[in-house]
Amino acid sequence: MRASVYRKNIRQWEQWSRIVLGLAMVVAALAVPSTLGTVLLAVGGLGLAVTGVVGWCPACAMVGRRLEREATGAGR
Repeated sequence: MRASVYRKNIRQWEQWSRIVLGLAMVVAALAVPSTLGTVLLAVGGLGLAVTGVVGWCPACAMVGRRLEREATGAGR
C-alpha cells in the first residue's frame, strides 16, 4: 500500500489549462492599477495555477471527484 497525502483528482490536460489560465489571470491583474478586484483576480489566478501544479483541487475533492483509474482500481 502506497501512503500519500493526497490523490490527484484532475486530469493532465486540465492541469495545464489551469496553470495557463491562472498565470494569465495574474498577469492581467498586474497589468492594471491595483484595486480590490485586481487583487482578487490575482489571488484567484494564483490559486488556480497552484491546483494545476499540484494536480489536486480541494473543491473537486469535496464533491467526491476522482480519476477513473482510481475509481476502478486499475493501475495498482
